[in-house]
Amino acid sequence: MSKINQLHDQAMDLAEKAFLAQQKGDKIGFVRLSKEAFLLEKAAAMLLKDKPEIEPSRSILFKSAAFLAYDAQEYLQRSISVGKSCRDVAQRQARNRTKSFDFV
Repeated sequence: MSKINQLHDQAMDLAEKAFLAQQKGDKIGFVRLSKEAFLLEKAAAMLLKDKPEIEPSRSILFKSAAFLAYDAQEYLQRSISVGKSCRDVAQRQARNRTKSFDFV
């Protein structure tokens, strides 16, 4: 998971720089840095896309990407990331409910 951690760490560094740009009133810098952070966080999340055994980390990365997409004004991408995160949580909850009835 070192590649995932590396991408996530880079995304968080850029997100922090975006926050600082926003605090200085640099809207263009804020959006640009947020978009760079979003792309890195999305890349990290996509590496876990088909790995449900990595929950809840996978859903957390998708949610993080969704927040960064919002800051980057990537509204469609935000909807997609939130959808993946919610779907994954719902599937995990359904599996857990099914497992609880297996012993009956």
